[in-house]
Amino acid sequence: MEFLSKFASWLFLPLLTPIYGLLFLLFLPSDQDFFFNYNCLYTMTLSTKYALIYMFTIFGFVAPGVSLLIMFRTGMISNIEIDNRRERSIPIIVQLLYCLFLYMVFIYKDPQGQLPSYIYAFPLSGAIVTALFFLLNRWKKISIHAAGTGIMVGMIIAYSLQCISYTFWIIPVSIVISGAVMTARVFLGKHTLLEVLVGWFVGFIVTFGVVYFYR
Repeated sequence: MEFLSKFASWLFLPLLTPIYGLLFLLFLPSDQDFFFNYNCLYTMTLSTKYALIYMFTIFGFVAPGVSLLIMFRTGMISNIEIDNRRERSIPIIVQLLYCLFLYMVFIYKDPQGQLPSYIYAFPLSGAIVTALFFLLNRWKKISIHAAGTGIMVGMIIAYSLQCISYTFWIIPVSIVISGAVMTARVFLGKHTLLEVLVGWFVGFIVTFGVVYFYR
């Protein structure tokens, strides 16, 4: 059980889980309109999809991951998982800045708003979630792993509700993944049940709201 819990924790790192959600939305069949599908992620060209994956991977995983390694090497954090609550403030701010930067890149590169609105909503929701985590961190060591899975579920459900046709089996699968990751974090003693639940609901509610209503 311990091995499986550690495996789930590394497979569904908070920096990776939202990217998994993006991949699901880009490559699982969906339709948002009978004729135009202008806001549909699935019908975008492959070159556009690959460009988006590249951008989200660089600013959502690689750059924050390298920043964490630098902080670890310089002694700013004790370990990569940032188990010490008092050491979390700077990494959270760094992640917030990367989310905002990615959002501004899309605004700058696509001033006419030709990309689907979801592409802007994803990094914006990430910025809001991390800002809330910065505030909540003063109270509890909220689970960032749980927030990552909450973000994934929130973006999938918000998107699916605006589709006339969608691969709906991914919704229960994403919820099961969330449960497995939260169980793993509690089993490993990294968080309490309250900390994982708060983390998940913050990630889910913010992401769902921003993705669903962003225009």
